[in-house]
Amino acid sequence: MKLVLVLFSFGILNNANAESFHSLSIFPSILGADPAADKATPVGRPVAEESATTKLTKKTTSGAAFKKVSEEQLKEAGIKDPKKFGESWEDPSGMIWGDMAKSEDGSPLYMDHKDAEDFCKNLGAELPSGYIEDVNGGNGFPDSDSDFVRLRKYMGAKSVNGKAAPEGYVPQILPNLTYMGTATSNTIRLTSNLGISVKFPKMYDRYFWSSSIYDHPDFAYVSEGGEGINGYPRVNGPKVCLVRCVVRAANLGSK
Repeated sequence: MKLVLVLFSFGILNNANAESFHSLSIFPSILGADPAADKATPVGRPVAEESATTKLTKKTTSGAAFKKVSEEQLKEAGIKDPKKFGESWEDPSGMIWGDMAKSEDGSPLYMDHKDAEDFCKNLGAELPSGYIEDVNGGNGFPDSDSDFVRLRKYMGAKSVNGKAAPEGYVPQILPNLTYMGTATSNTIRLTSNLGISVKFPKMYDRYFWSSSIYDHPDFAYVSEGGEGINGYPRVNGPKVCLVRCVVRAANLGSK
């Protein structure tokens, strides 16, 4: 007999940060999380297709093959500091995704939008685009999916309008898309239909800046790693969003 548990986490937005977000519904968990508990612990469900000859390739639940990229390959791609760019994977389109930006002690680096752009530029990289599917071909965006939307489809997501969580999405392959709370301060207790009560760490989402400016210049799109939701916080608001840089393949054409 299998016991299926579904976890939900809810956050509370304080008054100091409330005006920085256009939509509260797209940030249900990061705003209630304890930043001190957010350690760079990879969480996800990688589905690896590995053998003696393909150890550096992993496939997602949708069958998309990601290739591990070495530090030497990152240098060849123009990355100035491969260690800071972090663990890297090339998606089927040829785009190389780096790890979440971290401080010296390994904790996440939260930034505003300008700092995020500068961080990637200084590495020889850039922020991925992140506009939602609804605006493909409009508002000055290309008539194709943004980098984050394309990424979430590689991870099993179906097409979705607006900021809703896409069906089928599973965070995988790329490290640090989500993180677990500590066992002492960030936990939830679930009770099964058999009356068995178990305490679990909460899983929190991480929100990553994109290069795509919303239709109001004070806001930019972000992508949430746990459920694949896209939203848009204030670009110069509190530093509550994270950074994941990319090296773009020449033929992609997104901006």
